[in-house]
Amino acid sequence: MPPLSRSSSLGPFRSLLIVASALFLLSSGAARAEVASLDLSACYERALARNERVGIAAAEWRAAEDRYRQSRDTLIPSLSFVGSATFQNDRRNDRSDSSSRNPESYALGIRAEQSLYRGFRTTRIAEAREAEGRAARFDERRALEMLYLDVADAYHQVLAYDRDMALLKQLTDALAETVDALQDRVKLGRSRRADLISAQTDLAETRVEAEAVRGLSTASRELLSFLIDLPAGDIRLTDYTEPPVPPKLEEHLALAEERADIQAGAARAEAAEREFRSAHGERQPEVLASGEWRVWEDPDEDREWNVTVAMALPLFDEGVIRSRAREKQEQMRISELNLAALRRSAQTDVRSAFAAYETSVAQLERLKEAQGLAHENYETQKRDYELGRASQLDALSALAQWQRIERREAAADIQAHASLVRLHVAAGQVTP
Repeated sequence: MPPLSRSSSLGPFRSLLIVASALFLLSSGAARAEVASLDLSACYERALARNERVGIAAAEWRAAEDRYRQSRDTLIPSLSFVGSATFQNDRRNDRSDSSSRNPESYALGIRAEQSLYRGFRTTRIAEAREAEGRAARFDERRALEMLYLDVADAYHQVLAYDRDMALLKQLTDALAETVDALQDRVKLGRSRRADLISAQTDLAETRVEAEAVRGLSTASRELLSFLIDLPAGDIRLTDYTEPPVPPKLEEHLALAEERADIQAGAARAEAAEREFRSAHGERQPEVLASGEWRVWEDPDEDREWNVTVAMALPLFDEGVIRSRAREKQEQMRISELNLAALRRSAQTDVRSAFAAYETSVAQLERLKEAQGLAHENYETQKRDYELGRASQLDALSALAQWQRIERREAAADIQAHASLVRLHVAAGQVTP
């Protein structure tokens, strides 16, 4: 056998390298796509596909629908296939005649049962289950809205800390440059050492604050990571570029009347009222019809069929029935009170969110004015310091004031967007 050439021996290895490289490029491309910038809508869509609470709410709604079908189908006659085997003692020796029945008999038949009247209890119970199913559906919708609010809160927290860290970095860089310049000036005898120590202290405090904000940012990213099922280190968010659209309070108050949890409360109050009426129906007589037809029997005799109509009227259960009706009445009252509380809470939520939004917008406008003045003051102090008409301490104080106001402005801007989202959710809307 001739020896293998170098090219032929490396052929399989080269193929493996090509496949591995292709897989690496595909995985790296997928990773790059995964860390693309996410806006609030994209974060909500990811959370919606992965949230267990939404899945539980959907499962509860489907279970409620099945309970309704069970109650509804009791109105349909029931059919069953029955079989019987009868054994009795032989009584031919105990009687003078020999016409005794066979001691063993077998039969197969079909039985049907239908409730004719139960005081409309079956109908009322089916209506109650149907209302509970609607309540579960509204619960699922409200779960979607609350999930959007949770995602929005975490999203805005991450944005706020990102902005704050960026501003703190700018301040840190500016203070570091000032410290370097002061060190040179102190060596030349043109500045006091006290000014250098003051600038170094400000730099150290700013770095400490930056570390604190970095820790809060990490925690908020972990929360958002849990919600959207994406590693915290891969989260890149799209910041806002436009101010929020001013809302109208009256429109949101009107929308809050139809909020999902209010509709769920109304459906539960309806279900409790149907349960109460069903309990009252227990005082009514119950009429049941049943019939059976034997399709085969052994020994083969005249195949029997029968129809029975039976009625039952409670005589000595009145205390139990009255207590059960009172219990259902109190449960109906509880449902009505819960519904009233939900309606009042919805109005309060909308008004509180609207007030928070207005406050944030008003603060933002004032802070923009203050930020412009603070920046002008810093530039003036810096120019006067370079001309020898102001101290370094004055310039540092102006810089700290400017950066502090700029940070508050960034926080107010994020708060305005977050308050607007809270207002939409308070009105029963999801606006990703």
